[in-house]
Amino acid sequence: MKGIQLSAGKMCLAQMIRNSFTARTYIAAQELEAIALGKFLLDCTSMLLRQNRDDDPDIHSGPGTISQDERGNLMFKLFSDRAPDVKAVFDEFNKPDSPGQIIPPERYFTLEAQDLYGRVWSTSRVLPSRTQGSGVVVTGMLHEIIQRTERAGPGKRSFVHLRYPGKHNVPYNSTTETRVKVGDREVRRSHHSNRARVSTALAEFEVYNDDTCFNAVAYCDHPSLPPHFTDRITDALEFLLAKPLRSIISEVGIDNQLEITIRNPAFKGFRDSSCPPLSAHLINDTGSYWRLFDSYLQHICKKTGEERHPLSRAIHSIIVSLESSIEAQALTIGVAVEAILKAEYAQYGMPDETFLSELKSLGELIEQQQFKSNIGKRVSGVLGNMAGSSAEDKMKALIHRGLITDHHKAAWKKIRHSAAHAEYLNPESLQEHFTLCNQVLALAYLLIFGAIGYEGEYTDYGDVGWPTRAYRKGIFLPA
Repeated sequence: MKGIQLSAGKMCLAQMIRNSFTARTYIAAQELEAIALGKFLLDCTSMLLRQNRDDDPDIHSGPGTISQDERGNLMFKLFSDRAPDVKAVFDEFNKPDSPGQIIPPERYFTLEAQDLYGRVWSTSRVLPSRTQGSGVVVTGMLHEIIQRTERAGPGKRSFVHLRYPGKHNVPYNSTTETRVKVGDREVRRSHHSNRARVSTALAEFEVYNDDTCFNAVAYCDHPSLPPHFTDRITDALEFLLAKPLRSIISEVGIDNQLEITIRNPAFKGFRDSSCPPLSAHLINDTGSYWRLFDSYLQHICKKTGEERHPLSRAIHSIIVSLESSIEAQALTIGVAVEAILKAEYAQYGMPDETFLSELKSLGELIEQQQFKSNIGKRVSGVLGNMAGSSAEDKMKALIHRGLITDHHKAAWKKIRHSAAHAEYLNPESLQEHFTLCNQVLALAYLLIFGAIGYEGEYTDYGDVGWPTRAYRKGIFLPA
């Protein structure tokens, strides 16, 4: 096995250094602020970098650091105990892969690091990038680091605390009181509406902005949390804000276990061109905003697998497309509508039994014919598609039920066709194209409202001025 372990003497020295600090199994306020500002630095008394393979894995160990670069990405530097052989190590970490092929799992490494406070951080899928200096120094980027430890005290509630970079405005329904005293005399008292406290079917939430981050905290009395709850909360907030989100710090407490994850920032510098399903006002008296959050979160939490819910995938693609050209937006929104229809309205617009029976007879008749060309296969393919329901068939059924209108379907059909066939966008028709995109975005939101069972206010992007309307089981009324 390549590499060497920390010597006994160095392990004793590391233990002495750790004992000189107060044991810490949490993340301090100063560290939280440093992470948000991109100035995080973690000195580690010992680090172990091990290749993800059972057969003769490559191993490096020694002290080092974990820090952030100018973009806020996590980076590590390991001062390896391996005997200096710079060329050999450089060749190991820089073996060329075949272009066009995904890097195989065995090329990745797992890193474990113990900091000065005795906390142990770990991460996998690490690709060491280079060496430098007179000794062997291994560096690379980390996507995330995770600390798992025990929570002190019995009977604690399960919780999730997610911190997102930047600040986002949401409707507040709770106030914070601030008192200023000089000695024993109170000289000032103020109240600020700056928090949202929300009760949902799955958890109690508190959402607020602090000096550096947008925070979402969920408390649950159940002994466990729904599967992949942190990802589902992020997806629900992303839907609500219509902005791409990724937490840079997450804390998850279940029973006596605590897991802290620090991640690289994503979507930094994203343009604020969002069109949320309901425009947020700082004070929301109707409760529609958080009722929409609750309905969406409940719906996507029904999916227990690790992958995103189809609705969240569709919404994320729409949000990200807002950074692109209007042609790309049109194509993305049109395809997203099809994805929503496929996921949530699969049985709508299906042909009846008589149609299917006649279709089967027609297919059998085609098979009996002797064609010299491949026309028989092509016709059979068309007939096979007719046995299901297209996106347009589903929309016709939804129009009949009053969930959407003919205008929505017509707008979708127009932009879907022109975008899919790369038709030239005349600058003189830019306003028309923009309006059509907004109408199809409104269609996507209405389809989601129907799927998740939401009733309440929404922003109608399909109408000029983007008015607030009320959605009541497919009935569209002025709010």
